[in-house]
Amino acid sequence: MNSSMDLFILWTALVLGLRHSLDFDHLAAIADIAGAQSTRKSSFWGCAGYALGHAGIVLLLGGAALLLGLHIPAAFAAVMEKVVGVTLLILAGAIIVSALKYRDQGKVISL
Repeated sequence: MNSSMDLFILWTALVLGLRHSLDFDHLAAIADIAGAQSTRKSSFWGCAGYALGHAGIVLLLGGAALLLGLHIPAAFAAVMEKVVGVTLLILAGAIIVSALKYRDQGKVISL
């Protein structure tokens, strides 16, 4: 490939990665992490840790797959989608339980 094609691929990957970051599972995780902290600073660092960890894993596994010429089998991708779904259900349950505890303590939940 030529350098302009490489640059186009990198920009496309960046744009798709940014779009991926706005998926509901990521937004729910960030909202949960931020909401569980007592200060804005700890919310920032918790969310930054999540984002950097997620990006690091993607870079590590994606880079290894590219260097080794591997691909993700469709069966594995299907299993991982189910894992993400179960994780979202657990996260939703934890948020509901937390909200109910706040309500029972007479606290107001505000955004």
